Amino acid sequence: MLVESEGRLLLLGIEESSNYFSIDFFELDEKKKKWVRLMDFDEKEKKWVKLRNFGDRVFFIGRGCSFSASASDLCIQKGNCAIFIDESVLHNNNMVRGKRVFHLDQDRLSRGSKYLNLFLPPEWILKI
Repeated sequence: MLVESEGRLLLLGIEESSNYFSIDFFELDEKKKKWVRLMDFDEKEKKWVKLRNFGDRVFFIGRGCSFSASASDLCIQKGNCAIFIDESVLHNNNMVRGKRVFHLDQDRLSRGSKYLNLFLPPEWILKI
């Protein structure tokens, strides 16, 4: 999957299960201990290179869509993460329900509770 981030084209590689072919599910590659493999195209070398730290960037990954945004623009404390916005994620061959966040710097998956408020309508709409 391709995603634009600050004018750069990034490649998001999704690991697939041997039993599934779906962009709805993500499987942990235990050998690499990573959920996602984010890469950037080095125009000078004309090849894809691995990236380790994305600083302030937050990647939103979903069924049929992907985009990135600045954590500070979203009023989020920390970036360098990928938020899976679909309802299910495949983890260690078990279905995990609910939205999840993969922290790139910690190689850790957690519940996305503090990020879910990003998708709520403004308060003035809720008061109507």
